[in-house]
Amino acid sequence: MTLPVDLHWRSVPYAPKFKMSRKAIYNLAKKAIAMPIDGYIDYKRREYCNDVKCPIQMLMNAKGEGTHDYDSLREICKGDCVHTTYDFHHWLIDKGYIIVRPENREDIK
Repeated sequence: MTLPVDLHWRSVPYAPKFKMSRKAIYNLAKKAIAMPIDGYIDYKRREYCNDVKCPIQMLMNAKGEGTHDYDSLREICKGDCVHTTYDFHHWLIDKGYIIVRPENREDIK
């Protein structure tokens, strides 16, 4: 997975609670996204939603990406998901996904 070509560090929101500049956050995200681990696969977009047969996702699949109806349904996902983070995290664990980060990170305290 790579960052979108048109993404510029100035478009990244400032996060004062992390005491990092937008440029630092952009560079950190760029490194994190570009670090595949040998022998592992990345989570595919909406894999969970399709696996649990989320009714909103099923409607989105039927409408097709880029349509007005699809975009309206996507807004439901973004702001009012019918599933919980708890459910998603446990699904990830059950499917064998792991969340990793480098051990020696000086920019994260």
